[in-house]
Amino acid sequence: MVIAFPPGGPTDFVGRLLAEKMKELLGQSIIIENKAGANGAIGADYVAKAEPDGHTLFLTTAGAVAISPGMRTDLPYDTMRDFAPISLIVHNTTLLVVRTEHAARNASELVTLARQKPGTIAIASTESAACRTLRSNSIRPPPK
Repeated sequence: MVIAFPPGGPTDFVGRLLAEKMKELLGQSIIIENKAGANGAIGADYVAKAEPDGHTLFLTTAGAVAISPGMRTDLPYDTMRDFAPISLIVHNTTLLVVRTEHAARNASELVTLARQKPGTIAIASTESAACRTLRSNSIRPPPK
């Protein structure tokens, strides 16, 4: 099983749990190979070029197969041609949080503050082309 993110992260954690359950069901070990980077594109490219023998599984997030293909034209793989979806494994919950001292008490207040004072609110995300980054960018004022 190729996991498109580094060891120890949430996708790796889920993959290792899945591999253990698959071992029980299939009666054989599932080897994990982490191919991290480029929001899953490195792992996706590796799997797309693998021998199509039914022994290579790809565990990724929406980034490599849904978001990056819409944002980049230089990907070395084609999601629709190179992959066959098997199953949705998890639903993620994304949280928007601020420090307790922050003036905003809800998302609407945070958006209002961000629009009133452009460039003064720092936003952090774990991936450059992740759903949460795209959502946070949607509250930023358009470039002039």
